[in-house]
Formats: sequence, C-alpha cells, structure tokens
Amino acid sequence: MDLSLLFQNNPAEIVKGLNEMIMNNYTVKFSRTEQDYIRGKHGINVGYLVNRAPFQYQERNELGVTQFCGLSSVICKTIQDNTQLYFEYKAYMDTQSMIEDLQAGKIDLVAGIESTNGYAADIKLSKDYLELSNIILKSDAADIENMEGSSQGYLHGEKNTIHVAGETQSISFDTYPELLGAVNSNQVDFSVLNYYSANYYLKAGNYSDVTLIPLTQKSRYCLGFSKDVDTRLISIC
Repeated sequence: MDLSLLFQNNPAEIVKGLNEMIMNNYTVKFSRTEQDYIRGKHGINVGYLVNRAPFQYQERNELGVTQFCGLSSVICKTIQDNTQLYFEYKAYMDTQSMIEDLQAGKIDLVAGIESTNGYAADIKLSKDYLELSNIILKSDAADIENMEGSSQGYLHGEKNTIHVAGETQSISFDTYPELLGAVNSNQVDFSVLNYYSANYYLKAGNYSDVTLIPLTQKSRYCLGFSKDVDTRLISIC
C-alpha cells in the first residue's frame, strides 16, 4: 500500500487502510503446546487506551454502546477468531496506569504499545505488527534550529524515549486534540509523536499553524505482556 496516498484520506479511511495493510499479511499456525494453552485458558484480560487513534480508541455504535475501535481492536479480534480465546477488555486513559495494572496481574496483555515508549522496557513485547515513522510536530512560530530551553508537549502518562533537543520544559496534555491545539496556538513549541496519529488528528481537526518534520528513528507497534507471562501467550499472539 502507498502510505502517501493513505495520508491524503480522511481519518476513517486511514484506519481502514491500516487494517487492510496488516490483515493481508496475517497467517496463523499453532504448535501443540500452544494448542494446549488455548484449550486450558479461555479468558484473557486486555487493556487498551481510549484516545490513541488510529490504533486504540472508543466510539459509540448505533445502539449507543461504547466500543473498542482501531487497528489494535482488529488485531485482537483476529486473534480471538483464530484461537477461540475470549478477550475481556478494560479501558485506560493513559499508558502508565495500564502498564501498572499489567505488572500487577490485573490484565494479561495490552492491545498496543510503541517500542520507543519508555514503559516498553518494563514489559515483554510481541512481534511488531506495524513499523511507525516518527515526526516532530512544531508550531510555525517555533525555531527548529534552536530548541534548547523550548517547551515540549506530551501525553499524560507517556514516557517517550525519542529525544530531539537538550533541556526542554515538559507540558502534559490528556488527549491528542489538546496537544495538537497547544502546538497550533504556540502554547508549546513542539511535540514528538508517530506519523499515523499525527495525520489522523490533524485531518480530524483544524490545525493550520503547525509543521511536520520527519525523524529517522522508527518505532515498532506491538502487543505488550508482563515479564512473568506464560510465553505461549506471546507466541500465540
């Protein structure tokens, strides 16, 4: 798939295009020990984030019921359909809270996490199902050549390990629209985020005073597991 064409589309088409790109390459084959695990354990508690489109987010269906949506939900549904494992979902507002519950054994896996997220070092990751490009999203008024001492916006509960400047002032926001709005209005100078989410929310909102600058460092998008997980669950997923 030509990703440059994907990013010309509206947010709904971005999600659809990502889903097709991943599912076209999905195959399933289990070993005997993995089959034993599936037969012995049917209930899996899965954590997901409510505001990380196009990967993980919530929407209401036609009946008004809130649903887990996005690429990560498609991956989870595909695993369920091919394993007969039953996934019970728990929603989270931020990665920190979700990882704390994973480590405490309250959930069995997280539906998606970037390999460059600082919390990824504290858990085990599945094989990645998508490689992400990262970008600097900067205010048009910010000087990209002199970022020392500038303000950097980030999402609450996140721990990004991609550093593009020396000492900066960190300011947290609860959602991507709040973060992008702050950069757009020059309340913060810049943020570092993945290209997919940046394009999704830029197309969903009205942000005319920002610039995207590509970075060479990539991220991998994976499922996440606690360090003491039965490794058969990792291989199954």
